Amino acid sequence: MLTLSYGTPNRASPNSRSTQQKNDVIAAERLPAQREILFLWALEGSTETGIYGLDLQRAINESSEGFETVSHGTLYSTLKRLKHKGWIDSYEGDALGGGAKRVYYRLTKDGEEQLARVNQFFSRLREWQPAQN
Repeated sequence: MLTLSYGTPNRASPNSRSTQQKNDVIAAERLPAQREILFLWALEGSTETGIYGLDLQRAINESSEGFETVSHGTLYSTLKRLKHKGWIDSYEGDALGGGAKRVYYRLTKDGEEQLARVNQFFSRLREWQPAQN
C-alpha cells in the first residue's frame, strides 16, 4: 500500500504506542521528495562504479534543458540525506590531475526498492481515470 501524506504528521501521545507505530508505518511508505526522486532516477542508469557527484548535477541540469538546476549545496545535502536513508552509498575514487579524490555514488538495494515504488506510483498515476457516474 502506498500512502501519500501532506503536512505535519499527527503527534502521538506517550501513552498511545499503537498510534505512533501507525505513524511510523505511514512515514516509511511516503514517496521520496521530488529532488530525491530526480537523484534516484539519475543514479538508476549508472554502472557499478557509480556516478561522480558533479556528473549527477550535470545529468539533471542537461536532461531538464536547464529548467531544473541543482546548486552545489543542494547536490551534496541531498546526497547526504539519501545516504543517511540508506538509498545510496558512496566511495572515493582516484584523484584526477592532482586534485581531491572524487566521490562516486550508486544505488543500494533499498534505493532500488524505493525507485521501484516511485516508478509504480507514477505508472498508476498516468493510468488513473476519474470514476464514471
